[in-house]
Amino acid sequence: MSDVKQFSRRHVTAEAHFASQQAKEAKVQDWRDTMEQNAIERAQRSPAQQLALLDTRLGKGVGAKKERARLALEIESVTRGKVKKTKKGGKK
Repeated sequence: MSDVKQFSRRHVTAEAHFASQQAKEAKVQDWRDTMEQNAIERAQRSPAQQLALLDTRLGKGVGAKKERARLALEIESVTRGKVKKTKKGGKK
């Protein structure tokens, strides 16, 4: 065993520890920026465009069952000229 006392379980020095923390914070910030950009892009799509995107990503009618049902309801309400509110939340 070495007589060198480590700063933490993973890092020998404080510099290594703080460099690791900064790298993690940068990674999280990148993730947040990506999620924000995705939300902006999603808001610009119509329900029909979002449904088409789901079909290309997952396959026609595959996966995202609740999202597809919500989009179908929105498309139907737009074609009828009505705006129905969708129920948020799950079963109680």
